[in-house]
Amino acid sequence: MYTLKPILAAIVFMAGYVSASALPEASSNIAQRQNLVPLSFGNAEWIWTDEEVGGDAPIGSRGFRYQIINPSPFILPICLTLAVAADNEYDLYVNGFNIGNDFELFETDSAFEDADIYNVPLNAEGQNIIAINATNGLLPTTSGLEDVPNPAGLIVTGIITFSTGLQEVLISNSTWLTLAAPTPANFFEATFNDAAWVPASDQGMDGVSPWGATTIVPNNVIGCLNF
Repeated sequence: MYTLKPILAAIVFMAGYVSASALPEASSNIAQRQNLVPLSFGNAEWIWTDEEVGGDAPIGSRGFRYQIINPSPFILPICLTLAVAADNEYDLYVNGFNIGNDFELFETDSAFEDADIYNVPLNAEGQNIIAINATNGLLPTTSGLEDVPNPAGLIVTGIITFSTGLQEVLISNSTWLTLAAPTPANFFEATFNDAAWVPASDQGMDGVSPWGATTIVPNNVIGCLNF
């Protein structure tokens, strides 16, 4: 299930976000953009908390957070293209805004096979926090849904576009923070205190069992203005 979910244009004009008139500047350096690798899960890791035993994790939701770091005070982030997949579900937030989700029917058990792609404006001069509430659901079996531990994972890749035309790849790995406990209600807020959170546990790179390769369609996405 591939879905392309661009954010409403009105969000671009919210206070603290770069204006739409600044977006074309990000694609002006054509030579630089042509050297980029298209959006890919190639180096991304499936991640979860450290609760897994024998490849199985408890049923329930876990929060994940990632802060985008500006490479320089003079290089401002303006846009993020993000691909997300999870086993079984996720709810995505960027800078406190609910951007999208993938609430799959557990009977299909295929939410991790095809990524959803999002195009999100960033806060040019303040913090940029990606927060994901990922849920490990009931295990589908031939006799129905069972409330037992089962494989759980989250995989993310993205391209951050800066005001100079510079672009940077973002992937899920142990640089993301998580907590081996139910997701706090306000975990997605920029002011949330995640000091007690710990690095996520790597479950293996894209293609690892039991998930296999995660699909991104189209396969030539190179950043926000690609849409």
